[in-house]
Amino acid sequence: MAKPQAPTEPPSFGPQHGPLVRALRPASLSALARTARLDPRRFRRNVEIAREVRRRHAIQKVTELAPALAFFRRRPLRTVVEIGTFLGGTLWGWCQIAEPDAVLVSIDLPGAMLNLPSEPIEELARLARERQQLHCLRSDSHDPATVEELRRLLGERQIDLLMIDGDHSFEGVKADFELYSPLVAPGGFVAFHDILTHQDRRAEVDRFWREVRARYPHVEFTDPGDDWGFGVWGGIGVLELLARPRRESG
Repeated sequence: MAKPQAPTEPPSFGPQHGPLVRALRPASLSALARTARLDPRRFRRNVEIAREVRRRHAIQKVTELAPALAFFRRRPLRTVVEIGTFLGGTLWGWCQIAEPDAVLVSIDLPGAMLNLPSEPIEELARLARERQQLHCLRSDSHDPATVEELRRLLGERQIDLLMIDGDHSFEGVKADFELYSPLVAPGGFVAFHDILTHQDRRAEVDRFWREVRARYPHVEFTDPGDDWGFGVWGGIGVLELLARPRRESG
């Protein structure tokens, strides 16, 4: 199998692209997709998926998630792991873009987000497509027992897409990356949500993102202008993991 090529000049999305995605004008979408070296034929479907993810109560921006979905689909997603599932909106999205026989794993700690309950496991299980396998681990992602249980579920599989959207503290997101990135296949993706600098400084994903992105090919999907009236938040950062990370200069 040919090794996936690392992106050279990663596409950058910002507020200027938001109106194109929201308007759903075919010509504009095709131009946006070509700008980012994405498949114009699939991009409309990615916008539809992103909108449905929002309708399923995911705290995501369509203008960030739609191009991220298109980017992830450059690689067949046979194994997907999500840390931080909440009500399952993005998990539904991963099921849509993953391979028909993919294995997906949700790791979520009930009550971790604003002391709100997570979606019941039996409801999340219905998100998988017919031949997909969906496993739900309701435990702390930082617990070594959780990592071992994931290893058991995956067997010989390596992760194609790891979505980290759980503990937003610097130490928390760093721990998730260090514990689970060794399970990602060479050329696989590690995605982080909330890479923009938030007004709520309890969210420190941006600090870790600035540190880790220097070591890997990476791409950012951000629309800081779409703040829902809450101030700057959101942003999706994606690393493409190589066999060895790039050494930091200096």
